[in-house]
Amino acid sequence: MAKPAPAYLDSSFIVRYLTNEPPALAERATAVLDGEETLLLCETILMESAYVLEKVYEHSREEVVAALSELVQKANISLAHLPKPLVLEALQLCRHDLHIRQALPGAGSVDPPLSDGGGGRHRH
Repeated sequence: MAKPAPAYLDSSFIVRYLTNEPPALAERATAVLDGEETLLLCETILMESAYVLEKVYEHSREEVVAALSELVQKANISLAHLPKPLVLEALQLCRHDLHIRQALPGAGSVDPPLSDGGGGRHRH
């Protein structure tokens, strides 16, 4: 019998796992992330998780980088597009000034620019 394809991780699972909020959902996320099943992590989800942890939960950049680096290194986590060493190196570049979108190769092309409808404002 063929082994089922790995499941893709969602940013909500990552945020629940790393913040332990709310506890019931964090417990479920922990069971999945600490399990044996191979999980795929898309680099876009990694960027989204970093943004939520830093802006919504107000964790320091240093804390976010450390938590996401630890997550990426888990044996059951596979990255969708880039090798782990490259993503880990990019995360280390983010400890101070560089944003994860700038550090990850090709990250700027992953998400389309946001527009205010008037064509004037774009995400930087």
